[in-house]
Amino acid sequence: MYEVLITALVPVVTAIGAAFAGWFFARKKNAADAKGSELDNTNKAIVIWRETAEELNKQLENYMHEFTVLKEQNCQMADKIQILTNQVAIMRKENSELKKMVDELKAMKQ
Repeated sequence: MYEVLITALVPVVTAIGAAFAGWFFARKKNAADAKGSELDNTNKAIVIWRETAEELNKQLENYMHEFTVLKEQNCQMADKIQILTNQVAIMRKENSELKKMVDELKAMKQ
């Protein structure tokens, strides 16, 4: 009877021992694989962030260029407005003088 029990338990004990040995020796490999996978994911994330940062930097450069152009145009428009404002003041003065002359001519005609 012990022989039957021993022959039945030996495969079970062997299987348990093999499973434990497999787990024991594989845990370092699994930990190393997990660490390597984590590093790969980190490297991929770094590449994605770097590309995103470069793209954002290009957009910023474009916006800065556009801002500079618009600022120059704004200054030019402000200068033109000042010139036109001066011209309007001169024309108003001339118009006032012409009205006085017309009024004088009308008065002389009467």
